[in-house]
Amino acid sequence: RVHAEYVGHRRALRMIVILRNPTDRVLSWYGHIGAWRGHGNLSLDEFVHVSLRELRACAASHGLTTESDELWASPCRELHPPLYDALTGGLYAPQIAEWLRWFPASQIALVTFGGYMNRTGKVLHDLTAFIGQRRRSGALAITAARINIRSTKRVSFNATAHAALTEFYRPHVDALIALLH
Repeated sequence: RVHAEYVGHRRALRMIVILRNPTDRVLSWYGHIGAWRGHGNLSLDEFVHVSLRELRACAASHGLTTESDELWASPCRELHPPLYDALTGGLYAPQIAEWLRWFPASQIALVTFGGYMNRTGKVLHDLTAFIGQRRRSGALAITAARINIRSTKRVSFNATAHAALTEFYRPHVDALIALLH
């Protein structure tokens, strides 16, 4: 939809995409959206295993594997959308490939979330140049917020859930790396 809306401005458009480690993205999704959508009755680890199990079953019922990039735009979108969104939002390769169909790579800046958090000033300086702006003198220093003020406790996956997500995302991260090279 975006490409149709901006077709007249396509050459001037610059997109900034922040990519988060997909496993960390699931953790964040669970904390911010999962509870809001009624998944508070599942622990984070249960949520991971239930989501993976249901997505695998849906993919198999449509002749797909969870390694397939087609999973991103598959009929599994109708499968309990919160579960689908939590996992497939981190399938970056097909999403970036779709953008590249409409916009040249020179108009898309990919930034890792970790890079942004660790080198905020440098990343913002580079992005300012990318969008064709120059740094303003006397501008206030901008730093990344390091703590979510709504968080009350630190949550993390157990080793089994972390390993399951890492294994699920491995072929998708490999596909993104191949796309970018």
